[in-house]
Amino acid sequence: MQRSIPPGRALAAQLLLAITVAAPAAHALVVDFDDVPLGGPESFANGGPVTNNTGFSSASVLFSNDFDDTYGSWSGFAVSNTTDTTTPGFGNQYSAFTGGGLGDANYGVAYGSSYGAPTVLTFASESAPQSVRLTNTTYAARDMLNGTPSVSKKFGGVSGDDPDYLSVTLTGRNSANAITGSVEFFLADYRAVDNAFDYLINTWTLVDLTPLGGNVKTVTLTFESSDVGIYGINTPTYVALDALTAIPEPSSYGVLAGVTGLLFTTLRRRRVAQ
Repeated sequence: MQRSIPPGRALAAQLLLAITVAAPAAHALVVDFDDVPLGGPESFANGGPVTNNTGFSSASVLFSNDFDDTYGSWSGFAVSNTTDTTTPGFGNQYSAFTGGGLGDANYGVAYGSSYGAPTVLTFASESAPQSVRLTNTTYAARDMLNGTPSVSKKFGGVSGDDPDYLSVTLTGRNSANAITGSVEFFLADYRAVDNAFDYLINTWTLVDLTPLGGNVKTVTLTFESSDVGIYGINTPTYVALDALTAIPEPSSYGVLAGVTGLLFTTLRRRRVAQ
């Protein structure tokens, strides 16, 4: 004979199932920059034409931006959908070397200036970063492949044997500004003894961010290059980014579990009382 389930226990089971299924979806965060309005195809937003000290928000994540009205310069982050993979030089600083975003039009461009504000993204609450897709910008890639006379060198040098590199390091910090972890990603690496192993990133490459930890409030991007002069890095310090994923406030799951536990405790007490 089939036994009926007490109404209270059936309700508890339904609530637990709803929490289990809905919580991960509700707490997954994906930043693709498509919610940042641009001026149409082949356009970008760099904080101008008026000073922007607040930055850009996408999927509740704030990306720093500092635009200088006097010089028309910027640092931090921009948002772009430009697709030029061939034009070298500073005038094409907003294009990803892939020719577009990862499955969508918009993507972020980070520029680490020695003179501007830090290149930092801020979560609405402490979060567990999962991954991000990174690639070179056309400006940086063409510069490393060919060099810019009197400014920067061709990676590998004339012989191809120079041990050149450009890397970006993502450093996580919690709400108390303590470092939680860091991840270094090489945008180009020519340090191999065998030149056949030299590479320059030209695809949207998945980068694991879990080493940053589970209580990250901010992530700061910094660059390092083998080509350095008296004024700092000669290589253009740019990286394009897309599909940033994170799990905000992991402790929220604990709250849900606590509510569920309280519910079952209440039901157990009712059964004993009966």
